[in-house]
Amino acid sequence: MTQRFCILSEFSIGGTFLDWSIHYLSGQTHYFNTDSNQWIVLSNNPVSATNAHGHNKNHPPGLDATKKCFAQFDKQQGQLFSVYPFLYPFEIPAGEKHVHPTHTLVTNDWITVRRKRQEDYLEIINYCNTQNAKVVYIALDPSVVLYFSSTRRAPRPGDTNDNHPIDSVFFKNSVDKWEDFNLTDRWDIRERRALDLRPYDHIWHNFPLKNTIFKQSHAWVDSRELWHNGPRTLTQLMDYLELKIDRDRWQAWGLIYQSWQAIQLEILDFVYRCDHIVNAIINNWYYDIGDLTLDQEAIIQHCLIYKHGVNLKTWQLTKFPRNAQDVHALLEPNIHIIESLY
Repeated sequence: MTQRFCILSEFSIGGTFLDWSIHYLSGQTHYFNTDSNQWIVLSNNPVSATNAHGHNKNHPPGLDATKKCFAQFDKQQGQLFSVYPFLYPFEIPAGEKHVHPTHTLVTNDWITVRRKRQEDYLEIINYCNTQNAKVVYIALDPSVVLYFSSTRRAPRPGDTNDNHPIDSVFFKNSVDKWEDFNLTDRWDIRERRALDLRPYDHIWHNFPLKNTIFKQSHAWVDSRELWHNGPRTLTQLMDYLELKIDRDRWQAWGLIYQSWQAIQLEILDFVYRCDHIVNAIINNWYYDIGDLTLDQEAIIQHCLIYKHGVNLKTWQLTKFPRNAQDVHALLEPNIHIIESLY
């Protein structure tokens, strides 16, 4: 009997590992890959130092590409097929989906593009139901939105901690202005980013059509359950998908899960501690804030500015002190004109 499933999540929060896990635990040795249009060997361990992308999942951008995947499935003989669709990219050429090249978009364009991308994405769950594909929806709780303060892709040539690709796309005007004033040192970049970033304001959380997902047949998975209690999550999902777990693979999968989980816990360490770090700095508490990345330091400085109306004396400060009390000693009134966010 042919079975199909679809993983949906607006965020990269474990869908690749989950897709691989379902295939692996069901005893598959091969799976159909739509990019190569052939059956390929299923990895025995997809986990790298940063993610589980050693598994080349079927990852179509948007509804149209998802339909093409299912059309490919229809031509195959096999037991298990899967797709993990994502929002179609902003970079689709002008004229398609009413999307324009990224560098030409202004604020109103971004709002329109975001909404159209999300509406397209929401149609995928309806389509999957017509294709008898069981849907697994991985949800992100707003309390852990800072999960995205860390990147889980492998470093690429030219990447640096001070030169983030998001700057040139979303904050180009700000970058240009600061560079005009020769504010290009590490502490300047941190402060500019602290002012520009909106780390708690994710577009999907304010998108009401998201609720239509929950009216369709699906299995709902809290990403925190997947991160912290994967064995229980996979046991429940395999039951929902009506797939038997290959017990000969269960122990091996558990060890691989632990290595993947360790990556998530490293990211979540800052997510769970961020509020305490900020409170410790404000209240002059003794606390080891750890070795933070530049982006994490920018988030802390963002919180100080926007939530508490203070800033830091950061001139020539390439790295935050390790103890919150030493950071507290750097506090000064914020003089930037800012909008109210919280």
